[in-house]
Amino acid sequence: MNELILMKFFVKVILLSLLPFLSCENKNEEQIVREIQKFNYKYATTGNKSFLDSAYVVIDDNKYRINNSNFGLFYPVYFELGKYEELLSLINNSEDISESKKEFYINILQAYINFQNNNKRKAKYYIEKNIVLINDKLSSTPKDSLALLDLYKMKVHTDGIVSVIKEIDSLKETTIKPSSVFYDKILIPEIRSYYEELPQFVKR
Repeated sequence: MNELILMKFFVKVILLSLLPFLSCENKNEEQIVREIQKFNYKYATTGNKSFLDSAYVVIDDNKYRINNSNFGLFYPVYFELGKYEELLSLINNSEDISESKKEFYINILQAYINFQNNNKRKAKYYIEKNIVLINDKLSSTPKDSLALLDLYKMKVHTDGIVSVIKEIDSLKETTIKPSSVFYDKILIPEIRSYYEELPQFVKR
């Protein structure tokens, strides 16, 4: 399960990769999609959430439903604005998002709702469900570096950044592993960046 790699909204600059070109039925729809892309791009490059507010208004005014083709475009808008319950409802009601994808993102949203309500125990329960999903993936493809990245992003929520970095360092001693470049240049910097972008209610 590499779903979290699609969720780079935590690291603003990576949002640039979440601007898919969507097939549109008419020019008006295409213009609307491009407008949302523009607001996402401006947020990614400035960090100014007013652009996400503008994107949200466009989505809401046009009564768009979240689906598999627009997921990468719409999800970051709702998530970064903290509209977790609204996003949860949209995903639950979507008919063309796969069940496995739904499960992964629903777990994240349920976790964040509970973190926000200061119910850490229940929040970690949902994160641990995703850890199980990712470990299942790694059991069949142990050298899947993207799944490994997803795993440690989830573990940051349950174990904390210090413990996670120590665990990553220990992986360098194992025989089955990605390259040292992956650990030093990708995994550790990405995990640190991911942690820095977490909301304060998750870190507290």
